[in-house]
Amino acid sequence: TDNEFDEFVEMYANIKIPFHCQTRPETITPYRMKRLKEVGIESLSIGCEHGSEEFRRKVIKRSVSNEQIVNSFDCAYDHQVSTTVNNIVGFPDETRALAFESIELNRKLKVNKMGCVIFTPFHGTYLRDLALERGYIDDAVLSNCFMEESLLNMPQFPVKQISALMHTFLLYSRLDKARWPDIEKVEKNLGSSKVEKLHEELKQEYKDLFFA
Repeated sequence: TDNEFDEFVEMYANIKIPFHCQTRPETITPYRMKRLKEVGIESLSIGCEHGSEEFRRKVIKRSVSNEQIVNSFDCAYDHQVSTTVNNIVGFPDETRALAFESIELNRKLKVNKMGCVIFTPFHGTYLRDLALERGYIDDAVLSNCFMEESLLNMPQFPVKQISALMHTFLLYSRLDKARWPDIEKVEKNLGSSKVEKLHEELKQEYKDLFFA
């Protein structure tokens, strides 16, 4: 609530140490950004997770709209707070086409940094139960953070395809769409020597544009 938020701001005003925090888009308002800026916030990590409103509502059980997500990043940008957007690929029932809705949403965000990880089916979560119900995972499988490969065996979104898209997600999200055919070549041949040079060129272009 705003009362609890105001209590935190009043307490932290005496500490005066720059800080970072993680949050969700629906928590961000101009009032909160203004107050946090006054007490030293430097950066925010905001969980977007997925770019399809329908998929996010039905599968991930989050009702926030894409408009609200875009507005939350705009709000942080207007208050000169650096932002990182967190994305996930490889959710149960996801497809490559659905994952590209996440890419399209990321392209609309005023964001300083982007992150993308592979879905982790943690024990005790609804999404793990869904994966078990669909037969995408065996109940004995243990989960680890920041995996290079998906633990889900989904015929519509194979393990290698998920991993390849995770590794090219930022390139699709940041570079001009004229470069998408080249990015797709890398995605579909990730790890092959025949696209190694092209991959390095694309990564360098990304760095030149966003880390100059």
